Amino acid sequence: RDSFYWLFGSIVLFRFRKVLRNTHGAIGYGKSQLDTYNKLGIPKNKLYQTAVFIDTKGIVNNENIIKNSENYFFIFGQQRTVKGWHLLKKIFDKSSKIKYKIAIHDESKAKDIIKKWELDEFILSNQLDIVTGLSWEELKDNIINARGVILPTYWNTPGEFSLVEALGLGKPVVVFNVGFHNDYLKH
Repeated sequence: RDSFYWLFGSIVLFRFRKVLRNTHGAIGYGKSQLDTYNKLGIPKNKLYQTAVFIDTKGIVNNENIIKNSENYFFIFGQQRTVKGWHLLKKIFDKSSKIKYKIAIHDESKAKDIIKKWELDEFILSNQLDIVTGLSWEELKDNIINARGVILPTYWNTPGEFSLVEALGLGKPVVVFNVGFHNDYLKH
C-alpha cells in the first residue's frame, strides 16, 4: 500500500513540476512557500510574495477575549502526523495540570485519533475534551474562549490557516519555529 502511494505521489509530482516550469508566475505568502515553489521548478524571477491579511472584524474587544477566557488550550487543524498530532501525548504528559480541548471534524475520525495517538487516559482524567462536528461559528467560539491555541505542526509548512485564524481572533498561539510560522511571526 505504501509503495502504491509513493509511486502515485511520484507520478503526480513529476507532472506537477512539468506544469510549474511553464507557469507565468506564482504568488505566495511566505519565504518557505516561495522556496517550495522554487524547488518544484518555478524560477525565482517568477515568484511573488504577498502579505497575509487577518480580518479583525470578529474581534470586538481583544482585552475582554483574553480576560474572560476559559481554562483550556484549544487544538485544531489537520489531523496528520506531519501536523504534530503524534506529539500530543508527550505534550499532555508533561503538562498534567493544563486542560486541553481538541476539535475533530467527525466522531468516527475522533475515535481513530484517540486510539492511534493513545489519548484515552487524558480524556478519562478530564485533562482532555474532544469536540466533534463543530460549525465554523462554534469553532470560532471555542478559539475565542480558550486561553490560547496550540498548533503542534513541525512540518515546514508553506502556509498555516489555523495560525492566521487564531491570531485573527486575538489568541496567543504556541507553534514550532518552522516554515510559515517562522516567516509570519517574524514580521
